[in-house]
Amino acid sequence: MKKEITLPAIIAFIAFIVALFMHYIKFDIQVYSLANSTCTGYCVKISELITHLGDGWLQIILCIILGIWYYKQTNYNLSKVWFYAIPLALIAGAIGQIVKFTFGRPRPKLLPEYYDFQWFEFAGSMRGFPSGHTLTSFAIVAIVASNYGTKGKIVLFTLASLIGISRITTNAHFSADVVFGAALGYLLGVVLKNIILDKKLKKLKTGNKND
Repeated sequence: MKKEITLPAIIAFIAFIVALFMHYIKFDIQVYSLANSTCTGYCVKISELITHLGDGWLQIILCIILGIWYYKQTNYNLSKVWFYAIPLALIAGAIGQIVKFTFGRPRPKLLPEYYDFQWFEFAGSMRGFPSGHTLTSFAIVAIVASNYGTKGKIVLFTLASLIGISRITTNAHFSADVVFGAALGYLLGVVLKNIILDKKLKKLKTGNKND
């Protein structure tokens, strides 16, 4: 397990430092201005559609649908993985909320009055760091990706990345929120997969052999 989480942990740490750097040099404000000036019209409409893929309730529904679909395809192992992805993503999301409350970062709509961290702020408009949609999306990818080939992994990571980008183009989050959300989500997904999912699947396989 330690070897499997080492790289994601390093990436998450680097992403955290990079995100803080982006925040303090106000690179986020530049990206915010660029997104507002370039993403208009259909770009905004498409972004609004994509960003909903990161909604918790929709992710649960998609996991259930994929779980049922793989079950009908008699791919029982992958079916279980998608079903287990639901509670694991919820756990990752809950951890993300704790981080959000801790930093209390304002969302872009509060500019220019608020930009810096407010610390231990519970207001919804102050829960910007990290992006929850991005976090849970990458957590799910980390949980299920090992069951797919290269093409499948590319599709999964691309979808998660698009959700993250949509959080910027819809002015829901700053770019630093998305960068750290992606890295932290992937790390949490890998950790939860190793300490919960893999053990559960091993027990099920052992039980089936004994039967």
